Amino acid sequence: ATTVGVVFADGLILASEKRVSYGYLVVSRVGKKVFKIADHIGAACAGLVSDMQILVREVEA
Repeated sequence: ATTVGVVFADGLILASEKRVSYGYLVVSRVGKKVFKIADHIGAACAGLVSDMQILVREVEA
């Protein structure tokens, strides 16, 4: 999966593909891979989305 972050003087952009795949199998075409943790903290995922979802839940708690 492709994920990119770009920093500007006034902020940043986090972007990622929406497609969730497992090998050659496309599991979903609308997966969420960019997460807002807090007002000034975000996270983007490239890899196993389930691992990132667990990490985000732990950080938000």
